[in-house]
Amino acid sequence: MVLLFASFLSLLTTVYGLTLSLQQGNGAVSPAPTSTATSSTGSTSAAAPPVSSAPPAVTVPHWGQCGGIGWTGPTVCAAPYTCVPCGTGGSVYYWNCL
Repeated sequence: MVLLFASFLSLLTTVYGLTLSLQQGNGAVSPAPTSTATSSTGSTSAAAPPVSSAPPAVTVPHWGQCGGIGWTGPTVCAAPYTCVPCGTGGSVYYWNCL
């Protein structure tokens, strides 16, 4: 359980640049601090650009399901595939990336 939690924290830090503060039961997630460095010439570097809050896009591989009635999974096919209805007559129940 601890290893799973540590892996989750590592993912937050790596993908989203977030840190988790557990001091005094806070548990709030906040952006990782950014800093500027001063070189020997006295100039400062620019702060890192903000991290996008959108999760990484998930694409469906070739032959994977990408739609249909009741489908709640990913709907974007990996390049160069397109999400198309399967079966004769254009089934509305099952779509694949072809």
